[in-house]
Amino acid sequence: MKAKFFLLLIFVSLLFISCQQRETIIILNIDRVFEEFDMQKELRQSVDQFISHEKGRSDSLTSVVNRMADELENMEQVPADKMSLYRELFKRSSQEQVRFEEEKQKMVEEYDQMIIQRINLNIPKFAEKTGADIIISMGGNYSAALFVSPEKDLSEDFIKFINAEYHDAL
Repeated sequence: MKAKFFLLLIFVSLLFISCQQRETIIILNIDRVFEEFDMQKELRQSVDQFISHEKGRSDSLTSVVNRMADELENMEQVPADKMSLYRELFKRSSQEQVRFEEEKQKMVEEYDQMIIQRINLNIPKFAEKTGADIIISMGGNYSAALFVSPEKDLSEDFIKFINAEYHDAL
């Protein structure tokens, strides 16, 4: 009886002590962080400049193809060399559009990766600065712990526990 009371007293004491040690939890709207991060804004300007430059090139080629199509449409007999040139220009215009879209997508993905890496690099620094034990990301349709103080990581204890439970069940 004394042993049970003593164990209960230890349990209540530990519970009281753990309640006194509050964790600092910070919530970040990671979508908002991403959108309002100055690095993201600067890189987006680079993408916009690329789009503007390439659009000018693409529009010129498209204009030539459209003028040629109008010209060919008004001819009764279309010379084979003109039709061949039109097909070549049309094909080149289509290829340029595909190349442009692929290049733009690659650029956006590379920039997004750079931004995400920079954000991830700064999360532990921010946790240290603010004294946060846990930083949780909220955004879109997901939430995730972005940072957890190493002292709070009980993975090793859980692994031992679950392995013991598994072997006990055998």
